[in-house]
Amino acid sequence: MKVIPPSTSRYYIMGIRSPSKKGRSLEDPDPVSRGVLIALHTAYGTSFVNPLVEISGKVYIGQKSFVAGNTVLKADRGRSIEIGNKTNAQDNVAVKALKRETTVNDETSLAHQAIVEDSEIGHFVFVGFNARVENSTLEDGAFVLHGARVENVTVPENALVGVGQVVDKQSEADALPTAEEGTEEFRREVLEVDEEFAEGYIELYREEGVDALTGIGPNPDPSFNPKEVEPGVP
Repeated sequence: MKVIPPSTSRYYIMGIRSPSKKGRSLEDPDPVSRGVLIALHTAYGTSFVNPLVEISGKVYIGQKSFVAGNTVLKADRGRSIEIGNKTNAQDNVAVKALKRETTVNDETSLAHQAIVEDSEIGHFVFVGFNARVENSTLEDGAFVLHGARVENVTVPENALVGVGQVVDKQSEADALPTAEEGTEEFRREVLEVDEEFAEGYIELYREEGVDALTGIGPNPDPSFNPKEVEPGVP
């Protein structure tokens, strides 16, 4: 398994909310270079962390990663969470390190409402909607579909966990089929979308401040949806 090495290109996300809505400017080089909290958990180098994310304990993030709103990143005392490069945690995801370190490596997607607890997630992994991974290792390329539950096992490289499947015995994990090659295109598309979200929301913050990132506001203008739209009520 690829393990994230210590790197000056990763940022320590402090679990302290700023009392100021405006926070610090992205133009201020000091907080960015040292990886300290800026603008209510918003930007760390080229990574974006939504202001509505709950962060506690030691949490680190790499470059070009995206953490969406209402996500929880919780590391208990003596534990840590490390999120790699070009990785995304979508809305309402929970990543926790309660009894051991939790690592989510590069180019990995955690889809809406997924839960990862006390686990090591490899490179180019996909964890689907409402899936739960607890005290487990997902080797590189593992593909865990929606509503699945993985507990106390190591899922082999490129293995497929089906929709709603429960894998809590190592013999079951070892017998998993291999994910189809066609899933690679899907995974790449998800990664590209979320990388553009990171860029777009940082730009939106620069232009309009933190208020544009919370509540009802305009969307960023990524390539797949280039027209910025202000929401309205008919």
